[in-house]
Amino acid sequence: MRRPMIVNVLEARDMPIANKDHASADPYVIVTVHDGYHRDQVLRYDTETQYETLDAEWEPQNFLVPGVNGNAVLVFTVVDEEDVRDQFIGQASLSLSRGDLWKNGGSFDINLGDHKYMIKDNKAQESDMAYAKVGLTVRE
Repeated sequence: MRRPMIVNVLEARDMPIANKDHASADPYVIVTVHDGYHRDQVLRYDTETQYETLDAEWEPQNFLVPGVNGNAVLVFTVVDEEDVRDQFIGQASLSLSRGDLWKNGGSFDINLGDHKYMIKDNKAQESDMAYAKVGLTVRE
């Protein structure tokens, strides 16, 4: 059985400086939905970029996931927008099989960590980002 969901990224706090040449970051979040069985990326949404901040807030974007089963995984990748190549800040995943999330929804604080899921663009090409290990909290 599949059911639709609406996903909103609300904030990211206490982000580290991704680019040492700047005292802040220009973060945005890539939200991807992955098939729980094969880890294939099914959907992708990007938030707007928040400029020159280490504490970003977004208005609800209401990303509609038209229908997923309870084995799907939501992946949140925080990236610092750059002119040449975006800088990876951190990534977290949330399995819809966690508790009653698939049935009832919820709001979560998620700690970001290392890169585990490869992000693809709209043409199914792997995204070009520089990677570094950092940690922070994102609220969806």
